[in-house]
Amino acid sequence: MPLPGTVTNPPVLGPTPNLGPVAVVQESIIPTQPPLSLWEFLPERTSLVLQGNSYGCVMATGEITVAAQPTGGAEGSDLAIFNGESIGPGAGLNGGPGKTYIIDRVFAFINVTAAAATQLSIIGQIIPAIPLEAGPADTATILRWSLSGRRKTYLGKGALVAAAAGALITTQPTAVDSKWFIMGSSSIGTGTANVGTSVSAECYGRYLVPPGCYFAMNVITGTATGAAGGFIGFEWHEVQLQLPA
Repeated sequence: MPLPGTVTNPPVLGPTPNLGPVAVVQESIIPTQPPLSLWEFLPERTSLVLQGNSYGCVMATGEITVAAQPTGGAEGSDLAIFNGESIGPGAGLNGGPGKTYIIDRVFAFINVTAAAATQLSIIGQIIPAIPLEAGPADTATILRWSLSGRRKTYLGKGALVAAAAGALITTQPTAVDSKWFIMGSSSIGTGTANVGTSVSAECYGRYLVPPGCYFAMNVITGTATGAAGGFIGFEWHEVQLQLPA
């Protein structure tokens, strides 16, 4: 005889046994968990790349790497990007300036053999904007690509310039000798069999390049390469940010 206030299962035909009395449970007391979003499982940078304004670039022609800190002239900056977005109000979100460039990764490698064992060190510098200074002409030969694969061509307003083209060195502000910062270093290659020695450094968005500013790069080696075999490149995101004055 079942106890008052309980619900019994009806007789079950077949091999399934009768489980006996089952207590009534209110659904309202069972905790529910919200459905998990796909975004919670994506890698950290995917949300930025999905916006379609993430790019990478590399020099098409190698440079002769130097075994000393750059001191200006042709060695002042081997590769740089100028943020050509509007500095003035009204161009961006809520009437602010244009997009800011977020430097995500930098890399360098050599495809020639140095005279001795060597390593690579990437150095960089952010060059502030100069009021009323016109930007440089873009060097079309510098290779670039979309990180999302959605675009065949670069659609941003950044101008990529290289030391070999002279645009950054002769007509634009050059880097300051004492303001280079280290971004990454490679291990020392074995002997002279060092073709492919490389370094890749994650910047994690540490370097912001507002409209009108430059981000300049160079590479220092322990032993200079005797031929133009040093290549530099980087990846960046173009994002609308409200930067403090």
